[in-house]
Amino acid sequence: MKASALLLFLLVGSSLPAEEASLARLIEENSDRVPSTTVVPEYPEDALRDRIEGEVQVCYHVDVKGQPYRVAVRTSTHRIFEKPSKRAVKASLYVPLEPGQKTSGIKTCRTFRFQLQPLVDDNLAARSVFDINMTIVIGPTPPGTGVIAAATDSTSS
Repeated sequence: MKASALLLFLLVGSSLPAEEASLARLIEENSDRVPSTTVVPEYPEDALRDRIEGEVQVCYHVDVKGQPYRVAVRTSTHRIFEKPSKRAVKASLYVPLEPGQKTSGIKTCRTFRFQLQPLVDDNLAARSVFDINMTIVIGPTPPGTGVIAAATDSTSS
């Protein structure tokens, strides 16, 4: 069961554009049901702007038709990610049960991780401007340290 969820995650994750600066992804799902459509939440614009990362675990039940219901956040590192995670779970679908089959009644939980990704194309050889930080030591400091006081200066060349 976990293998099918992992395969579905890989398929969904590979369809995301590589140039995105942020990523929300499904990192864990415990379910006895087979997902047919997994929706990945959108990264909130406010979280992008404020450079916030986090993780949300959403738990829910799945009915016989494959629809999630009673969707609730179990744990969250930041509230800004809760609504997108709940919307993603509600938009996801599972394979419906055959006539006569019954649901297990066990909650399903998904954990989503929201991460900012570093820029991939950082070619130092192509840069024309470099940041240089230097520390100038002046004045007395605590005995035995050999450092007096520090002042920092940033320049670009």
